[in-house]
Amino acid sequence: MLEQMEATKENYNATKAKNYTNREIARAFQISEGQLYYYKKKGEEDENNPPEAVAKVDEDQESFNDEVNRKLKQELEKWKSRALAAENKVEKQSQVDRENGNTKKDVQNLKNTLSQTKENLNTLRADYQTMKKRQVDLENERKDWKARAEKAESELADLDEMSDRKTKGSGLLQNNISQLSIMLCEAHEVDQ
Repeated sequence: MLEQMEATKENYNATKAKNYTNREIARAFQISEGQLYYYKKKGEEDENNPPEAVAKVDEDQESFNDEVNRKLKQELEKWKSRALAAENKVEKQSQVDRENGNTKKDVQNLKNTLSQTKENLNTLRADYQTMKKRQVDLENERKDWKARAEKAESELADLDEMSDRKTKGSGLLQNNISQLSIMLCEAHEVDQ
């Protein structure tokens, strides 16, 4: 059990390094767990979601989605061909059974296999639809991050432009003052 201590960032970091839970630390600080946010390291949040990871996700997302879609399509085709093969096998077997008078047990087993294959095919279709939806969600998220980045770049360019204007404006003002001083000196010389 932790003793009562002053709520500071240093105390939080030292206590967290000793593997105490946030609840125990909050009790020692005599605050709620939600208020511990103010004592956490700023870098702790950045480490959890570094900008490079977001950029890498954006870059790799399309190739990942393409690969997933390709594999799902291959799996779907595989199950389709299995289902067709099972249907053909069931039809042939039922014809042979009728001709030979064999039991219907084998036909029932094949029908069960076909039913299970169809269930697997439906499951794969549902998984494929889920992946397509996830791909759309990821694409929308990527577009949102891209828009944010473009907005930030635009604001930065505007700030640079404003800074350039101020610099040019002060230079023009200085030139005008110099010209006025020269004209004033010339006017004094003419008066004398």
